[in-house]
Parts: sequence; structure tokens; C-alpha cells
Amino acid sequence: MLVFFIHGVATRDACYSSNLQQIIKTEFSQRGEKNPHFYASFWGSALTDMGKIWNGIDEDLAHAKKKYSKSDSEEFLKYRSFREGFFSQFMGDFFTYMNPDKGRKIRKTIAEQLYDFIEENPNNSELHIVAHSLGTVILWDILFSDRFSAKDPALSIRAMIRELENQTDTDVKPKHQVNLSSITLIGSPILFINTMLDVRPEKVEQFAHSYSSEQPLRWLNLIHGSDLMAYPLKANLHLAENSYLKFEDEYLLEDANWVEKIARSLGQNDLAMAVSSSDAHNSYWNCPHTARLITNNILNQLDNGFLPSNE
Repeated sequence: MLVFFIHGVATRDACYSSNLQQIIKTEFSQRGEKNPHFYASFWGSALTDMGKIWNGIDEDLAHAKKKYSKSDSEEFLKYRSFREGFFSQFMGDFFTYMNPDKGRKIRKTIAEQLYDFIEENPNNSELHIVAHSLGTVILWDILFSDRFSAKDPALSIRAMIRELENQTDTDVKPKHQVNLSSITLIGSPILFINTMLDVRPEKVEQFAHSYSSEQPLRWLNLIHGSDLMAYPLKANLHLAENSYLKFEDEYLLEDANWVEKIARSLGQNDLAMAVSSSDAHNSYWNCPHTARLITNNILNQLDNGFLPSNE
């Protein structure tokens, strides 16, 4: 059993999934299951250096300060921490991926890492993918977009997945193929970004036809209630009642941090949003509830319906 992680925005540490892996291992152990093999793909080195961009912004602000010497420098660019943090990181990384050359480089990196992972474990043919944030968009793009040439690394990835081999126009013939058994999305903005990628529901349904009623593709979409990047997908997929894609949206309702909890208790919802969105978007990597739901999806085990509240 192989579990392959794809990270999202602002990830510069290749060990980003280590904590979540350990919690998942605990879940497997408690259920008497053998631990899967994990691989944390890493493409963060291909991303734009936002530090250089902000150095340029600081130069412009220094010139503005000279021109308007009586004004407070913080007034020129309000909410600096939010701009420089999550907002610019997400926008910068997203547009980096959409750049044709850099996007191809990212897909090539992921393809090479997935190939190595499969080749190192030739006796394991069951693949489970866990993707976060922009990584969910990249996965969606790789699996379903029609915008790639026959030599794009996306098609090499499709060739490694047995259910996609008949939908892949490429000469790549990997030594080993795997069965894609489950997908878990965490903190996914696919719903809105797909308005640009324009992957039609029929394309997803076509993919689902590669499966069967006995062994459907299990697809879980985890949404933290305070994560402004994450949205449900099921209704917009327009899946048939007898679809072989077993898709579920699940919600995590815990407060992202204690400041959000206090702000919400005081009715300060705008403040709560400001202090929680970034933490919520990254919280999945350290969340036992997330690990439990991922484990359920991997093992095809039903959850007991427990939904943690923020009380």
C-alpha cells in the first residue's frame, strides 16, 4: 500500500507531512493494520522566491516615504503581515504553477518522484494520493486537463495509473503500474480555480467508469470550516447516482487557534477570520481528526459519524 503526498503553497520544507504520517501510523496500529509506505513529494524548490519580490516592494516604499515624509510608512501598504504572508504566497505559487515552463517543471518533478516511489515498491500496486492546497489543483490538472502535449509529464503520471492507461496518449510505458484506490484532498480551492482549468464533470465521470461497483474510487474532500481556500465539490461534479466515484465532502469544525475562538465568542467575526485563515489552511498536517478520516478513506472503513464541534 503506497501513500503519496502532494503539498501546496508556501511549502519549503520537504518534511511537511511528517507529523501527519506519524498520526496516520498510529491510526493504522490501533486498527491492527500494517503501515503503508509513505512518500512526500516535494516541488517547493521550483517556486518563486517571494523574498526578492518583497525586497523590491520595500525599495518602492522607501521612495514613497521620501516623497511623503510626513506620513507613517505603515500607511502606504496596510495589513503588511497578511499581504506578505498567506496572500502573496498563495498568489505567487499559483501563478508560478500556471507559468507553462515552471508548471511543466513542477509536474516533471512530481512524475519522477512518483515513478521512483512505485519502482522502489514493486510488490505494492495500491496507490493512495493525499494532496493539499495548490497540490489538489495540480493533481486535478494532471488527472483531467486536456491542455497538455503528448510529452508533458502529466501524461507520464497518467501512464503509471492503470485506470488511466486507456485515456493517455503517450509512448511512456512504465515498468510497473499501480491502481489508484483513493484520493484525499485537504484545503482544496479546486471549486473556483476550475473555472479557469475548465475540467468538465463529464471528464471526471469518464475517469470513474474505469472503476466498478465492487471497487469504486474513493475520493474524500476535507474542509476546515475556517479555511478560506477550501470548499465542497460534490454538487458541482454532477455525479450520477450509480457513479463508480465514491465522493464525499467532510468538514472539520474546530477553531483554528485560541484567538479565533475568543474573537468568535465576542462576536468579532471579521477579526476571527483574519487571525484564523492561514492557521486553518495549514492545520490539516497536525490534525488527528484529519488523520482518522484519511485512514478511513485508505482502508475503506466507515467513520462513526463523529464531527468535532468548536465548543
